[in-house]
Amino acid sequence: MEIITMPRSMRWIWASLGAYWLAHIIHPGFVSIAIMALLMIPLLIADLMFPPRPPVPVKHSAEESDEEQIPGAETEEDQQNSP
Repeated sequence: MEIITMPRSMRWIWASLGAYWLAHIIHPGFVSIAIMALLMIPLLIADLMFPPRPPVPVKHSAEESDEEQIPGAETEEDQQNSP
């Protein structure tokens, strides 16, 4: 799987300025695109400051998780073998 990287914030600023410029030439609807591009910048900055956590590998299968052992707890065999 290929890793996708988001563009940096300066590219978003240039894109929003370009959309705003096109709004005066082509169609006024490009103003909303420029505003949405500018609103994306805080999300990109927050993503840089708080990167996602890496996944934690699980050592046992899903079938074994139903019978998960609690550390320090006695099993049925321990209870039967106790005096």
